[in-house]
Amino acid sequence: RMGIFGTYMSAVFIMLFLIFFSLFNYLNIDFMHVFDHYFVMLPSVFIIRAFGVPVQVISRETVRIQGVEDMDVVIGGPCSGLYSMFLLIATIVAYTRVEVVERKTALLLLAIAVVVAYIANLVRVSILYTVGFLYGNEVMMFVHAHLGWMIFVVVVMLFLSTLNRLSRSQPNKKHDKK
Repeated sequence: RMGIFGTYMSAVFIMLFLIFFSLFNYLNIDFMHVFDHYFVMLPSVFIIRAFGVPVQVISRETVRIQGVEDMDVVIGGPCSGLYSMFLLIATIVAYTRVEVVERKTALLLLAIAVVVAYIANLVRVSILYTVGFLYGNEVMMFVHAHLGWMIFVVVVMLFLSTLNRLSRSQPNKKHDKK
């Protein structure tokens, strides 16, 4: 079962990665830059401005923060949070292929996972801006190195716990055959 889980998880992640990063690039679809600008940078700038942190958008993927030190922060590529979103989607799909979870429930959890991953990334980027403003570039980069995976672990734990409870409440038809 662990091998099946790993196979599904890897296949789903690779498929999503190939579509969004390779196919779109090959077809000259500017998805990543548009996503980074409109769905990550601008909303996170709006959030931290609401908390009184002065930040300026100076280009498509760059903001200027003038706190304890002036710095330009580039939001792009891995900062989009798509890797984490893809991993979360892949984890849920793999789990629902190994354990019994109703299709409707699995689809609902996938939709919720996309929203939660998106919001978690906005929180992450907003925290990074704020840390940069308050403590400077060096501390921000330290936090940057660890904050993403810590948030991801908490989110995955919550989803796997939910999936585990849901699969236990349903008859296990897949594994009753001997």
